[in-house]
Amino acid sequence: MIILIGNMKDLFVQIIHSMKNFTKILTALTLNILLGQSSVEVNYFYSESLDVQCGYTIQLPDGYDNSDEHYPVLYFLHGFGANHTLFYGEIHAVYDSLSNAGQLDDVIIVRPDGSASPYLGSFYTSSDLYGNFEEYIIYDLINHIDGTYRSIDHRLYRGISGHSMGGYGSMKLGIKHYDKFGAISSQSGALVFDNLTDLIPDLMNETWWGFFLPTNGPVSLFMFGASGAFSPNLNSIPWYVDLPVNYDGELIDSVYAHWIEHDPIRIALDSVAILPLLEYYIDCGNADAYYFDEHADDFHEFLDSLNIEHEFHIYDGDHFSQINSRFPYSLLHHNESWGVPSYVLGDLNENGTVTQLDVMSEIQTIMNNEFFDIFSSYSGDMDFNDEIDVIDLLLLNDEIGDLNSVSYSY
Repeated sequence: MIILIGNMKDLFVQIIHSMKNFTKILTALTLNILLGQSSVEVNYFYSESLDVQCGYTIQLPDGYDNSDEHYPVLYFLHGFGANHTLFYGEIHAVYDSLSNAGQLDDVIIVRPDGSASPYLGSFYTSSDLYGNFEEYIIYDLINHIDGTYRSIDHRLYRGISGHSMGGYGSMKLGIKHYDKFGAISSQSGALVFDNLTDLIPDLMNETWWGFFLPTNGPVSLFMFGASGAFSPNLNSIPWYVDLPVNYDGELIDSVYAHWIEHDPIRIALDSVAILPLLEYYIDCGNADAYYFDEHADDFHEFLDSLNIEHEFHIYDGDHFSQINSRFPYSLLHHNESWGVPSYVLGDLNENGTVTQLDVMSEIQTIMNNEFFDIFSSYSGDMDFNDEIDVIDLLLLNDEIGDLNSVSYSY
């Protein structure tokens, strides 16, 4: 009897333990159902610009298949040496976590393939060596996503983000194609090419035995990869690039001139009039092996000098150590930008307020069918339909003097 009671006691304990485990499982399943789960898949499409099938990872929000809602899209550009499936996948888990916590709106996230042979990365730049990568991203990919998925086809509902090579690409492409994007986030990117000279001592140290080779070390591989984007030379066998540095560690001006055509801060300097149309997020680790923290600092100071509002962080970490922990910051920044212009809507003359002078400018624009400048073409588009008409004029008139209804952010 004692043995029987002991066996019954053990059985009872096992039943209780099983019930507890079942409860935990049931609770977890219930939470997944209640909180929802996005779907992540890998797809391919034909890029006319590259004349190949190109891959991308896409994350669709929970409930996408059971609704007819349209969503903002964030394009995330990966770093050098990765592709649309390698690394950076944690962004999807971070999105789910923030979304389930009620901190993020529903959004589509797209991670396109930016890899290229032979140096592992295209820098999202069109070149004779890599092909038309800029056109592939800006036209082929965006048109494919807008034509295949229920995205909101408007710049204020489209953002571009990236890390390292992708952080460079997001800033460059975001500014060049301001008509496509409303917000940019650049993480650990090369933003000021004059600072790339800081890499020359490291490049020379890797070349201690006498010859520039992409296999000498990480800086050498970076320089060859970037040269494939900015200074390709298909007649220079076997590497098909012209490096911007000679064996004395000096810049070759004729080659570097090709590089600076792709320099984000120079592109921004040539595009000052449109910079207030965009939202900006910039961050980098203070121990970045490529010294990209200096790039972030300088770009931050540049935006500050123009009184352009932006979010900027230098954090404790190196080039790779904090990638996943920084995703929440950039995702939340983009979340605040969806559908919200970075400028005062209706302020055509950029003086920080909406007045009768803006109404007169709007009337002149409508009558002449000609914009005063690029900025006014966006600030005067009150209903976001990409044109200025009488409806915009009526909406603008309602805004006069009512600064509480608009947001001045620059």
